[in-house]
Amino acid sequence: MATVPEKLNICITANYFPIIGRASDFGFLWPISKKLVELGHNVTVLTAESPQHITETKKEGVQVYFLREGVRNRDWDFEEAVEKKFVELHKRQPFHVLHSVDSSGIRVATKKKEYGIATIFDVNATQMAQLFAIVGMNKQTTRSILKTGINLLYKYLRTYWGVDRKILKHSDGVFVSSPMERFVLERYYYYPDARIHTVPYGIDIVPREDINLDNIRKRLGLNSYNQCVVTTTDMEELDEMRSILNAFEKVVIKKPDLRL
Repeated sequence: MATVPEKLNICITANYFPIIGRASDFGFLWPISKKLVELGHNVTVLTAESPQHITETKKEGVQVYFLREGVRNRDWDFEEAVEKKFVELHKRQPFHVLHSVDSSGIRVATKKKEYGIATIFDVNATQMAQLFAIVGMNKQTTRSILKTGINLLYKYLRTYWGVDRKILKHSDGVFVSSPMERFVLERYYYYPDARIHTVPYGIDIVPREDINLDNIRKRLGLNSYNQCVVTTTDMEELDEMRSILNAFEKVVIKKPDLRL
């Protein structure tokens, strides 16, 4: 068994990689990258475009390359650009790990034995989110349930055999953010549970001494008996919010002290 070095050279690929101070669905990538650097690892990020229109930058130890900047070719392909840049950097200083947040690292992953690397994909690299979106549109009527079931089966077969199977085949591990994603990945995608890693992420809540919890409870109309569920959203995916509200409605009937 190969010995894992104490300091890893990690390559992260993501079509969207927000720099610090910019909100995004992938806003968790920056603090993770910084923390890896703080722990002594080397982190290189391959992404598409920069809001500042620069080709590369290095912030707080994280090296970021923007592969789309300066390219005028309409047939430009991000996956191809990732592989080309990866090979260039790998020759200078071999990588140990490829972490692909989306499917952009698949061309490199298919040659992982040749490069001598371990490959990790986020569950976002698969099309699982489309399946959850279909389930969220179910209106709990007989016709809707049947229609949802047919659409779900069609979408699953098409995405699994079209894209997802290839990604999972060449991945040494998959990061998920919820128990449901883990369950679906193991049960319906036939991916080994031992290679699934749950990494929950969301808003970063830092305790502050100057926050008066009693005042917050009073302002929100809460008491010490209330259990609270907090969710954050940009309100772009309304179907997701409908699912949360419908689920909360059923629970709060039995648990009147619950708050959302």
